[in-house]
Amino acid sequence: TTSFINDATPATFSVHYHKRKHRVQIAHLMADAGVDVLFGGGDKFFKKPWPKSSDTLTAYDKFRANDIQIITKLDDSIDPSQAVLGIFAEEQLPDTYDGREVTGRAMAAKALELIGDDPEGFFLLIEEEGVDNMSHDRDSVRVLAEMQSVNDIINLALDYQADHPDVLVIYGSDHDTGSMAVIDDEEKGGLKLIFATREHTSNLIPLFSTGPGSEAFQGVIDNTFIGESLIEFVTGEEYDT
Repeated sequence: TTSFINDATPATFSVHYHKRKHRVQIAHLMADAGVDVLFGGGDKFFKKPWPKSSDTLTAYDKFRANDIQIITKLDDSIDPSQAVLGIFAEEQLPDTYDGREVTGRAMAAKALELIGDDPEGFFLLIEEEGVDNMSHDRDSVRVLAEMQSVNDIINLALDYQADHPDVLVIYGSDHDTGSMAVIDDEEKGGLKLIFATREHTSNLIPLFSTGPGSEAFQGVIDNTFIGESLIEFVTGEEYDT
């Protein structure tokens, strides 16, 4: 993720906690989640002990205790036989427009390099957080830059799938932000991006999928259906609520 690793979307795919803003606690729990690869930001949360506890261990300490290697640069040496935590920023990674040294595409490529040949298969979540952030700011220039990052990640995924046709690729979002629209700006002789709000909206979001199982992700569906269907797809068993 280009956000901090213990942010809502990446965290919920590995642990569950009753408050999303208890980020230090979530960082600690992720040390025992059994995830093979974690890349993103969040250094400030991982170097703190559990709040209001006499235990002085940090999340980093707990990762190390579980023999999980920790890197701070994407080109650091990684032992592929061990799980890895890569933290590349104090909080979120810098915006694409302002220059991002570690890109979403580069992290995704490294993750695929580490887990893509697992004979038992793999699940990889890739998140570009900047689109949401810049839409909250109603910053159309930076939204376009973040969408280019999204495009780079999608191209990587589809290129990988072209060589591995047994892989299912799904592209979606957890919500819409800003209700962005494209209008014809006649005065300036071009198109213009505008926003109705700075907040999340109830707008429907697009969902695209390709590969084995993609036929399940069609039509208008509830967002929780995606998670349930993925569980069934991976385990081969019907999801029981």
